[in-house]
Amino acid sequence: MHTTPDTLPHACARPAQSARRKLNSFLGSLVAAALLMLALQMAPATASQAQASVFQPTELTPVNDAERERAEKRRKVLLIYPAAVIGLVIVLVLTIKRKK
Repeated sequence: MHTTPDTLPHACARPAQSARRKLNSFLGSLVAAALLMLALQMAPATASQAQASVFQPTELTPVNDAERERAEKRRKVLLIYPAAVIGLVIVLVLTIKRKK
């Protein structure tokens, strides 16, 4: 195919149309997936699901002091862990930006 000034704009327009079609197809798929997810969330529960969700009380066993202390220590560690992860990410981001 010879590229003349007359055919050049048409040749350049085709990839843009193809990209637009791909984007429209992707957005259509995304909307369809969102609608399917919404429809499944709003579906009425079946009888077996409704019976399973009913609270069945069980006998509670008393917690001794040692278990209570261990649970408190675990709670403190679980609060520190996300803060440490966020701090590590900030340090890594700053280090990478300084190298650039």
